[in-house]
Amino acid sequence: MNIITSRKAVKVFQKNHLIPQNVLSQILSDTMRAPSSFNLQPWHFFVIINQAAKNKLKPCLYGNESQLETSSALILVCGNSLKNETKEPILRQSFAAKQIPMEFQNQILAQIDLLYKQKSSEEITNEIFLECGIVSLQLMLAAKSHGYDTCPMGGFNHRTIKEALGIAKNYVPALLIAIGKSDPTKPLLPSFRLPFDKVTTYL
Repeated sequence: MNIITSRKAVKVFQKNHLIPQNVLSQILSDTMRAPSSFNLQPWHFFVIINQAAKNKLKPCLYGNESQLETSSALILVCGNSLKNETKEPILRQSFAAKQIPMEFQNQILAQIDLLYKQKSSEEITNEIFLECGIVSLQLMLAAKSHGYDTCPMGGFNHRTIKEALGIAKNYVPALLIAIGKSDPTKPLLPSFRLPFDKVTTYL
C-alpha cells in the first residue's frame, strides 16, 4: 500500500472503534520524526479520546459533526509560542547525542536566541503554523502506515477550543485531526488533484 496516494480525508469512521494505546503511542512517536526549525519541535498534541471531552468540542466546531461523533480520537495540534524560551533543554539533548562541544553549544544557542529576539510575534506565529502543518501531515501519514484513517479540520474557533480544553495561553491551535477506521459502508469518492506540471516551474 502506498500511504501517500492512499491517504484520504475520511468524513465518517467506524463508530466505537478503539485504537489500542500502544498503537496510538507509536503513531505519535513516528510523528515526532517531522522536521522543525533548529529542531525545536515546537508542537504539542492534545489527544481527545473520551466522550465527555468530545462533547466540549461541539460548540467550538464549524460543522465536522460526523468526524467528531464517529472518530476514535481527535488530536488538536498546537504550536508553542514560547519556542525560543523553551529551546535549551531540547537542544542540549540534541547536542549531547551529536557530541557537540559545550563551547559550540553555547554559541549556537546564543545565535538562535538573537534570531528569535529579532523576529516579530507575527513572524514567530507564521513559523509555528508552518511547522505544525509539517508535523500534521507526518501524523496523518504515520496513522495511515498503521492502518488508520484521518481527516484534517481547520473549521473551529481557536479561542473557544482553548477555553473548552483548558489549554495554556502559550499554545496556538493549528489543526484538529480526526483519526479512526474508515466506515466501509461509506465508500470514499475519487479525489481530484491538479497535474504536478500545472503548479511547477523549473528554473
